Amino acid sequence: KRGECGVNDPNANMDGDHVDDAERMTQHVVTRWYRPPELMLCPDGLYSYYVDIWSAGCIFAELLGRKPLFPGKNFVHQLQLIFDVIGAPKESDVAHITNKQARKFLSGVRGKVKRPLQTIFKDAPQLVIELLDELLMFEPNDRCSARAALEHPYFAPFEPGKETEPPIYPDFNFDFVKKKLPRSRLRQM
Repeated sequence: KRGECGVNDPNANMDGDHVDDAERMTQHVVTRWYRPPELMLCPDGLYSYYVDIWSAGCIFAELLGRKPLFPGKNFVHQLQLIFDVIGAPKESDVAHITNKQARKFLSGVRGKVKRPLQTIFKDAPQLVIELLDELLMFEPNDRCSARAALEHPYFAPFEPGKETEPPIYPDFNFDFVKKKLPRSRLRQM
């Protein structure tokens, strides 16, 4: 799988490698609900563009379910919600984490098993579930690159020149944007 996704993807437009110390970035890059586990477990500022892939997966899941997938109240709750869905990470994927509090937290989620996304999004087509699985991987280097995600079979009907109707998930209904709705109704929606 690493040959198709992540750092080893020869077609990726960004290599996903961690940045040098001189190029450290802030840990507060995205709203908590879309923040990947590595930003909360290793807040050292050394992360890759795969944080954006995780965020795209969270947004995709929100479009499917019509609500955020990981609406954490704080970063600990956020991590609990994440591991309730993706399961506990493999020991080899967290061996680099040295922070004592993070290690203690990880030992507390050790037995969590991955929840099949099909049980959360019961009506979603299998291709949607497969793509979402590739976006929401714990290990950043195992996540699809942006290019690999766009080349996923789910997006094949969207290729320029195709005459067929794309298989859009039934809940992706944006007719409301054509209506003149009061602000209160928009907030409610």
